Amino acid sequence: MNKKFAELTVCDAFLLSKIMQNERVAKRFLEKITNVKVYKIDADKNNTVEYREGTNGIKLTVHIANVLKSIWKVELYILKEDIFGQGKSIYHFTEQCRGIPTLELQKGTHRIFICATQETLEKTGDAELQALVVYILNCEEKRSNLTKMLDDEVRRVKHNSIYVKEYQRMQQNDMEASQREFARRHQGKTAYTKR
Repeated sequence: MNKKFAELTVCDAFLLSKIMQNERVAKRFLEKITNVKVYKIDADKNNTVEYREGTNGIKLTVHIANVLKSIWKVELYILKEDIFGQGKSIYHFTEQCRGIPTLELQKGTHRIFICATQETLEKTGDAELQALVVYILNCEEKRSNLTKMLDDEVRRVKHNSIYVKEYQRMQQNDMEASQREFARRHQGKTAYTKR
């Protein structure tokens, strides 16, 4: 979390968590990547976003209900690399029975990986999905209504002084936690050296 607040993009956990609080934007975004008509999003109570250390992505967990009102959880990873190497921009994983692959949990977890790379961009058949991949790669490129909507929400969040202060507090807490961990690790070494 070394980025300045003004440098955050839709790929950063803090910013995405705030964007997902706008139900209209969140619904549109999730409908595009899940291919499911979203009935309701319970983002305030169940939404969690965290930075995934060692990757260029995030994990988003949100409970949504489709038109059949079945509740399920989406874990979304936005990455600027194709970690599966299959050349796809979106990978969907669901909870299946090991012995019977066609048997899936109706209220299980859906894991979706958006792998935004130049290579996956070229293989995207859906124009709006392609525009989303382009936007993830370069937030200056807003080629669809969805990406314009996302970008408008990004700008709204960035102009909110409460979010700026919250982000700064998080950075300060992270820095203090790192300093405590550093001191803890080196405390024993220092005592040994003095002998």
